[in-house]
Amino acid sequence: MIGNVHPEDQDESDTFSCAIKSGPLNMFTISNGTCELWSSPFQGEATINITIEATDQLHFPVNNSIYVTYKGFTNASIDSCILFYVSSSSMEEFMSNKYLRFVKALDSLFNLQASKTHVFGIKHFGSEILLLAAVKNYNGQYLSKEVAIGISAGHKKLLEAQSNVTISHITSDPCLTSPCQNGATCNKNTYISQDVAVLESSAVIFVSPQKEIFNCTCLVGFTGTLCEDDIDECEVNPCENKGTCVNAPGSFYCHCQSGFSGSFCSADVDECLKVKCQNGGTCIPTQDGYHCHCVPGFEGRICCI
Repeated sequence: MIGNVHPEDQDESDTFSCAIKSGPLNMFTISNGTCELWSSPFQGEATINITIEATDQLHFPVNNSIYVTYKGFTNASIDSCILFYVSSSSMEEFMSNKYLRFVKALDSLFNLQASKTHVFGIKHFGSEILLLAAVKNYNGQYLSKEVAIGISAGHKKLLEAQSNVTISHITSDPCLTSPCQNGATCNKNTYISQDVAVLESSAVIFVSPQKEIFNCTCLVGFTGTLCEDDIDECEVNPCENKGTCVNAPGSFYCHCQSGFSGSFCSADVDECLKVKCQNGGTCIPTQDGYHCHCVPGFEGRICCI
């Protein structure tokens, strides 16, 4: 599925039904009673214009002109990939207002180098949007990452001005931005999933396989994609003998009851090793600590009375 191609409407309760009025009907279909546009598999690169008629059954139908652009990518695209980190308040805001301007600015820049760009991946990354792109010259050869990064970085302010975005990083190595938290190790690892991600906005629908470009190896006690979450070891009640578990960043400790010690309060402390019963009394270990068995004539906790 490409996405929902219904008209922009302030009334979110409206339900639209769409139909293809012009375009290659052998390539595109719309599910009955919806505006969900589907495409047959396509190999290669092309831009196809289709006209969609939409109606909410209450007003006159409206026509939308839609351009569907196909671009493929290969292992060579991934090997030559450069990463743009762009600030944006949301994916919707970026896709609606800034994506096409950014792509146009990037194309204009590399047209001067007799090359064309291909943005083949978009991810939401914290407060930024991450774009994956490759640059191919008119002879069909990819520019090296180093050359593409050098040209982009040298014209960073121009790209920002033309697309109204702020670019924080231009790199080929996602680990240079230190994305992993809590002392974790970042590993550059580009992975293309079989799952498809569909990013929809009022202006653009971007369809592409889901991609991961790095992973984090967490230190013990942390978890999450970026190792951002502290594992609460106390949830499994590790402390024994009624010890109290206290969670700490990346670890925990047990506050033991009297008479017990160790990381898990599992060691029974022989209090008699620390106590000397007076006047011939005999120390006897107990569950609560110890007890002095006094000889006749003496009493008290340590037989001193």
